[in-house]
Amino acid sequence: MSLAELPADIRAAIEKCKAFQVERDADKPNSPDPAAFVIVTCDETMVMMPPSIPDGDRLARMLTGEKKDLLRYYETHFNCTVFWIKGQAGEGVPAAVEHAKKVRNSHWLKQDLFANAVNSLFEVSEQTKADLAVSPPSAKKY
Repeated sequence: MSLAELPADIRAAIEKCKAFQVERDADKPNSPDPAAFVIVTCDETMVMMPPSIPDGDRLARMLTGEKKDLLRYYETHFNCTVFWIKGQAGEGVPAAVEHAKKVRNSHWLKQDLFANAVNSLFEVSEQTKADLAVSPPSAKKY
């Protein structure tokens, strides 16, 4: 589905998400181009973005430390990457996080919202990185 075929609210959220990243990363000269990903999981539609470079470093440390708390990791990762969720009141990341927490707590089928969204974001961002790579990643056993 092309960008033009998406509903107007999702297109607007994508544009605002990219503008947010440009502003967020303005003082970081080697920041990647802004990207927005539409994630649908647990019957919820979201616009998510890659974490900032400092957030990415912090998330990596959360998984490599002695005390690995996956629930905390998923919640932190979600909070760093969600930009918009359908039905949120207000604008921006804080409103998206607040609405997502309400949605997650609304039904047992939605309890995995954060983990599912983060895993979907990881999959699509890895595919995007592979598509953009000059030489695709490879591994060979010797």
